[in-house]
Amino acid sequence: MEEGASLSAWEELDGGTASWVSSVLSLARSMKRVCELNFSTTRAFKLLVLTGLIFAFACAQAQLATPAFAQTVLGSFDTWDSDHNGRLTQVEVDSAVLNPQFHGAQAAALAALHTWIALEKDEAPVLDKAWFQSYRSVPLRIPKGTPTAEAKERRKEYAATPGSLQGSYARSLKRLSKLQRPDLYEEGTPTLSDIRQGALGDCYMLAPLGAVVHRDAKSVEAMIHQDPAGYTVTFGDGKVVHVAQLTDTELALGGSSLREGLWVRVIEKAYGSRKFDDDGPHISRDTMNGGSTGVAGRAFTGHPFRSIALIGDYKKDVPSDKMQEILEQLRQSLPSAIAENRLVLAGTPKREMPKSISPNHAYAILAFDTKSDVITLWNPHGNDSQPKGPEGAENGFTLKGGVFSMPLDLFAHTFGHVLIESKGQSISQF
Repeated sequence: MEEGASLSAWEELDGGTASWVSSVLSLARSMKRVCELNFSTTRAFKLLVLTGLIFAFACAQAQLATPAFAQTVLGSFDTWDSDHNGRLTQVEVDSAVLNPQFHGAQAAALAALHTWIALEKDEAPVLDKAWFQSYRSVPLRIPKGTPTAEAKERRKEYAATPGSLQGSYARSLKRLSKLQRPDLYEEGTPTLSDIRQGALGDCYMLAPLGAVVHRDAKSVEAMIHQDPAGYTVTFGDGKVVHVAQLTDTELALGGSSLREGLWVRVIEKAYGSRKFDDDGPHISRDTMNGGSTGVAGRAFTGHPFRSIALIGDYKKDVPSDKMQEILEQLRQSLPSAIAENRLVLAGTPKREMPKSISPNHAYAILAFDTKSDVITLWNPHGNDSQPKGPEGAENGFTLKGGVFSMPLDLFAHTFGHVLIESKGQSISQF
């Protein structure tokens, strides 16, 4: 828009866009004044100021190129309002989330709406056009130095407020802008490094899934049959689940990494769908935050799991005889289970952990060296890290693709339990 644009042209813009256009014009005028500075002003200073103005100008243009959340919803409101009563409901939003026709900004707006409605603790307001026309974003401000746990809780509370919608929309739009929809398998067959847990709290399902991939990747590949309508997933316990193709909105909602193919997301969707006993519409992701590792393990194998209780507090003083009893139990159980290709899983309690160990988290046990008394585990986050100092509780452990090793005694002191796949009966089953 030129500086002499008519008033009617300005009136066609929403308030936020008009404000940014005004800022851009102001920046242009400032650049002109800098160029007209007298010759006593150094060239370097002029160049510095001009560079800063150009950068700000580019930022302003980028902001203009991104449609606002409320604008996007209003543009699609009549399409999403399937009963045409002038209000958007959770059922209507969820139906649109599962509709493959929505892409880009529409998919991002639906993802933001669905996330907020799912987290909303109080009764949601009436979502009519007037509500979106008056919508205002509220930024999250966490003071520097806020403890990590407190900051995390504030972010969680903020996500359940309508003020978070614009930020959630922008993040989803950014995610989609970088997305190149991958094939089911990027490497032709599943690998452990394909699995990288995202913001979704489904480590309890990914840990046994990773253990199955480590044991026999071909069996995981055989679980998924693709057809034009979507995917049929057959679990180890015999349950068969059909899921539709993943929509752009479902991908925008987040989950495990997509860098190595869609197969993990497909299994996440199928596992979440196991919990539905009616025809929906349902977003399977909503059922995936938190669950039982043993139940998930049984779904993948068809076998029960027996539990071995551990200490679960690495700072706790434990009588030596009790510690030795636990260690002997592990030394007797782990080698045979691993040799027989049975799944072995582990979990941490919700308390302070040694560095590089996640609290309230599920892991897969991949190996146990009886000579060195060292256990090898896999973290579904699939992360890499290098300790700054000797490995141990203080500095952490070397992780590559989530795989790391630690002494058995520290493992037993830190983790809360071990789950071992069993074809027979046991006292403690999942």
